[in-house]
Amino acid sequence: TLEALMLTAIQSSGAGSQGTYDLKKQGDGYAIGAVDEYSFTSKEGDLGLTASVSVAGSSFADLFGGALALGQQAVAQRITAGECVLALVDTAPTGSEYSETITDWHLLHLDAEPISSVERLQPPNTIEVEQILGAEDGTAQGETVKVTAVDAVQVSFVGQSSESFKVPCDSRAALVAFTGTRSATMFGADQDAQAVTLSVVPWVAAQPGDLVWLECSHPLLWDYAAGAVGYSGKGRVTGRAQNLRTGAVELTLLLEGRTDGRALCPAAEVVGYTGLSSAAVTITVGRDYYEHFARTLALSGGSFQVLHYTPAGTEGDAQRYTINGVTDTGSACRLDVSAQTGAFSLDTAARSTLTLPASGAAYVTAYQAGFAHVGDLSRWM
Repeated sequence: TLEALMLTAIQSSGAGSQGTYDLKKQGDGYAIGAVDEYSFTSKEGDLGLTASVSVAGSSFADLFGGALALGQQAVAQRITAGECVLALVDTAPTGSEYSETITDWHLLHLDAEPISSVERLQPPNTIEVEQILGAEDGTAQGETVKVTAVDAVQVSFVGQSSESFKVPCDSRAALVAFTGTRSATMFGADQDAQAVTLSVVPWVAAQPGDLVWLECSHPLLWDYAAGAVGYSGKGRVTGRAQNLRTGAVELTLLLEGRTDGRALCPAAEVVGYTGLSSAAVTITVGRDYYEHFARTLALSGGSFQVLHYTPAGTEGDAQRYTINGVTDTGSACRLDVSAQTGAFSLDTAARSTLTLPASGAAYVTAYQAGFAHVGDLSRWM
């Protein structure tokens, strides 16, 4: 996958000492060991591309910049466990799992306004993706393959705005599929998204790639969804700088405009439990869900509810657990059950799954309601 290739390019030193992906000879990588490998491996396959590349004679940006831009991702520096590392992060202001809330109280009013606008690049309506492919699918060795996607409606209304990218890819078919899906995402992106810088207090911990919730009344912000001054919604952190003398932090954020791009509700398949299947004491799900459930608990005031279902069952909210503890075991996420609503049993063979309550439910938390989940009383997926 492209994510594994990026890790290999970053870590390879020829000595095998920089990490799991230090696999190539000297000169075929950057010999950087300070990498958050999980940030790459957890997104493995997201771009849907495979390729064979070498960094010899090419920069990282030349090789992977195009795919990252189209995939709305970036490789950025972050602080993890006190160490500055490279991590693969998202750049779009869509999602639901925000890391913290920034309000008027966090803004620093020092020598200038705490908020200023940042000029954005004009969103493209014509995208050309190019790659040199090997001898397959009828192409000659070294032949240049180009795929172009056009948003004809946008072009007719506002004129052409073009952008070109180079993407490492092993096959023409994969390149066509990648261009089609990623260009549609870029064309459909919010044309009214705002880019701003905020001057905030030092204890705001948001880093590049984090999604934050911004609740500000400052007159330099405009909420397109509400049609009012100020902003109440999500923002993606794309930059962070700190004044080492004063401690003041400057964040660069990309904010949503008219659209509300939410993440789908998590569907955490149950992999184990303690107690009875009909009266579980703890429930174990994949470790990938730890951060989500830990965040939900932290914002819930002590407990929250999740729905239980098995795929293809009739959708409903009669089967629920109340969760009052979330633990990272090192290999999984363990949920402590304080109450069960409804008579039902866990069945790992039938793929028992936990998800969030529908957004209109009386017991859904504000954080849970930010995820896309509308019950239509049909069948669970």
